[in-house]
Amino acid sequence: MTLDILTMGEIMLRFTPPLPQVLEQSPYFEVRPAGAESNVAIAAARMGLKTGWISRLPDHSLGRRAAASVQQHGVDISGVVWTPTGRLGSYYLDYGVPPRSPHVIYDRAGSTFTEMTMGEVDWDYFCSTRLFHVSGITLALSESLREVVRHAIHLTRQSGILTALDVNYRAKLWSTDTAYQTIRPLLSQVDILKMGLDEAHHVLQMSGDAATIAQRLHDEFGCRVVVITNESQPVVAFDGQLHTQATQPVQVVDSIGAGDAFMGGFLCGYLEQGVAWGLQMGSVLAALKLTYQGDVVWCNRDQVMSLIEVRQSAFR
Repeated sequence: MTLDILTMGEIMLRFTPPLPQVLEQSPYFEVRPAGAESNVAIAAARMGLKTGWISRLPDHSLGRRAAASVQQHGVDISGVVWTPTGRLGSYYLDYGVPPRSPHVIYDRAGSTFTEMTMGEVDWDYFCSTRLFHVSGITLALSESLREVVRHAIHLTRQSGILTALDVNYRAKLWSTDTAYQTIRPLLSQVDILKMGLDEAHHVLQMSGDAATIAQRLHDEFGCRVVVITNESQPVVAFDGQLHTQATQPVQVVDSIGAGDAFMGGFLCGYLEQGVAWGLQMGSVLAALKLTYQGDVVWCNRDQVMSLIEVRQSAFR
């Protein structure tokens, strides 16, 4: 099997009280499996690409439910490592209604995935892809995972596989200093680098606007393309020339996972037609994700193409 995109990351169970209730008062929760890298694989799979996802899961009902939630979108899960015991991480989300901000509680320490080692990964399967994607979340979870990711990125360089990294910083997982010390040495081995402008400022300790930072990272580390998002501001990408893409006005239903949807769309578009098309697909998928409850997108490619056509026609 030849994959277009392969991702590696943790999946958790997300527990959310129905609005307008909050965690402290709700007698029941909605339960949805979700993880950053699996979200990316799902978004790209729904756009028609062949995608796979590597993780490590306990072989019990919760682990099987999590895996099935990824597989149902067409993502290949044959690279998942199954263990007879262990726990699946979880997180609890209060949506937040202005002026009350969203609130997340993690319960993921010691999850089965955090204990994955290099010897458990099927590296022949790993080398069957055109592009490998990982996020800073996986790097933050354990030292053994950092070793796995470092080896994976080293292997991509040897095998001619593209590497994509989303910084995806989470303050509840590690400090900015530890993130900087871990991520910076990898940047020269990354082909596609994506982050938010705030992550560039606080994690990579860079100053300036998105365009300035994107060009500096491109030139300093030799990335093929650097993509920087900035909330509702236009997305910026630099691959030797500057690209910008306006964000899509949207009514927000659930903000979790929009960055992953963008990444899945961008990688899909980049593999098909390059940076400009990647930005178009990424921005539309991110906007559509905001209209769905849960962490993943449920649109198909026809819906994305229709929205792109509507946006283009507005400027004709």
